[in-house]
Amino acid sequence: MVKPLYALAMWGFLGCSAAWCLAQDSPSPNQEVLPVSAFFADESNEVFRLSPDGRLVAFLRFDGTTCRLSVGDPRNLADTSTPVTGKEYGSVFSFLWVDDSRIAFTSRLPDQQTRIGCVQLPEARSEKKREGIQVKQLSPESSTGQLSGILVRGKNNELLVSCPAEKGDGINDIFAVDPSTGRRELIHRNVEALPVWTVSRNGEALAGIRCLPDGRKELVDVGSGKGRVLLTCSADESLNIASINPDGTVVYIVTDQGNDVHFTRLEEVNLNTGKRTVVGEDPLHAVDLCDAVFDRATNQPLS
Repeated sequence: MVKPLYALAMWGFLGCSAAWCLAQDSPSPNQEVLPVSAFFADESNEVFRLSPDGRLVAFLRFDGTTCRLSVGDPRNLADTSTPVTGKEYGSVFSFLWVDDSRIAFTSRLPDQQTRIGCVQLPEARSEKKREGIQVKQLSPESSTGQLSGILVRGKNNELLVSCPAEKGDGINDIFAVDPSTGRRELIHRNVEALPVWTVSRNGEALAGIRCLPDGRKELVDVGSGKGRVLLTCSADESLNIASINPDGTVVYIVTDQGNDVHFTRLEEVNLNTGKRTVVGEDPLHAVDLCDAVFDRATNQPLS
């Protein structure tokens, strides 16, 4: 059971298709139910993400020329939403929560350069105001690339950033960036030429998808440094990475690989043994599973 459980249609809330949902316990009287309509009443708002503690929601608001990052109380978004980035920070096109009070974002400046920034929210949160919000853009040397996730090492939460590799062709190397200092460290040089990858939150495991010239796709474990192929899909089969567990032992994939599989489903793949286990699928076998939502603390699939 999700704690706290915001029993809205979480796949729609996070921009995913409502194709499938894991079975969950019914909400108890002390669990809050958030109506989906609360998040879509204003058509200028999009891409909603709850904070890890569930107390705030961050989203993008289009003001006619620029997408600005905003925050609000998910129980009363209409009256509590506050913009946290101004036009001087450019148009925000991606963001993620670093922790309960920090949001990292990527924006495009008027000169078309992209920069990574970080928002520090105040500890005291009133219902209608958020005074003391601090916004900092990292230096160009630290913020080149795209936000890809969060890396937890020791007591610090760092940003995972993908940057174009020297080989080009859409291949990115992987860096960790400290949002407080801008310190940048190479995590993995993408010699495997993986256009799609995921890193465990402890930084010790990495898995990715390699696309072959004939259209086939391979799920590759590169955490061991050997580039071991765990799964191969034909050109007609789907393969996407949904998540990886915090200690880097299991990667979750969405795939329809297999002769007896007709719709995509969520599977977990053990990175040590290669064993595949079906985690969830449409019980009627009538629709594809398109995406999954995971608990940030335990990384267990929620919906």
